[in-house]
Amino acid sequence: MFSQVITNAADLANQITLGPIPSDAQFVSQHVGAFNSTEIPAMRQLAADTTNFASDADATLTAMLTGLQGGATPASLVPQLAKLQPGIGALARQAASQNDSLTTTRDTFNADAANLQNQEVNLTAQAQGLQGKQRDLARQADKLQSEIDALNVVFWIPLFGPIIKGASELVHLIADHKSAEAALSDATNDLADVQQRIAILQGTAARTSQLQALIGQLGTGTQNLVNTITMIKGTLDNEDAFLNGVNDEPKLFLTAAQQSVRQLAVLVS
Repeated sequence: MFSQVITNAADLANQITLGPIPSDAQFVSQHVGAFNSTEIPAMRQLAADTTNFASDADATLTAMLTGLQGGATPASLVPQLAKLQPGIGALARQAASQNDSLTTTRDTFNADAANLQNQEVNLTAQAQGLQGKQRDLARQADKLQSEIDALNVVFWIPLFGPIIKGASELVHLIADHKSAEAALSDATNDLADVQQRIAILQGTAARTSQLQALIGQLGTGTQNLVNTITMIKGTLDNEDAFLNGVNDEPKLFLTAAQQSVRQLAVLVS
């Protein structure tokens, strides 16, 4: 499961990097790029090293159990146990380091998600303001058009009022109407631009949120690895319990260690 989550996270990170990202959210591209180039290889290495250790340890513990059943003493088998100790020690340090690194990465993406959410709130408010402006300008343009239409009707009625004054007013109305139409066109274009930015931002935010969730899963998985590796290390380092065990205790010691190693292999699969 751990290895599959790594693959899923890497695939999603690639999608984010290749997809459209708003100019105001380039920090996402930077953080995803760093995650893909640093964290993904490190986690894959941890998974590979854990799998290799689990395989080697399982084989060694099987051989030791066979030796016990064949009459070998715990003292004669201790060298084989000792060979596993450097490997589990190195793996414990590697897993702990990766766990710390993922915690930092998770904090970074949590901050990114909050930043994207704030940007969406601001852009949504901007869009709502432009929609209000658009409605006001549309009403203004309609009103001016109605006044223009009314004056045009007047010019067709014989002997109706001061034509010169009406003509002057009509010129002003037409100019005001053109200005309102131009402003309405600008507001409409601005609104379309903001709505497009919102759509791109929402897509980026959704994919970033998905990656954030996968990083959370990786953090949980890494912590589980740390816990299991620590338990195995404690067992393998306890040579005295193996050497001084009576009756079936050495066998139980090796069996418990082998079960933990196999559990580790399942966790990292």
